[in-house]
Amino acid sequence: MVLFVMHLYEEANALSLEEVCAGITAKMIRRHPHVFGETVVESAQDVRDNWAKIKAAEASSVAR
Repeated sequence: MVLFVMHLYEEANALSLEEVCAGITAKMIRRHPHVFGETVVESAQDVRDNWAKIKAAEASSVAR
């Protein structure tokens, strides 16, 4: 289903699969600095707390 929808978007020149993949990759890296970056966490709760802060910052930057 996802590939079908992407095909429709590409036909309409709205966006490409490459753009979607790049956006998803950037979001994963941004939201998981303990995996892809230098952030050190001690527990699963630290991961959840950090993720909530990142997501809140994203929401406030979109609201501006």
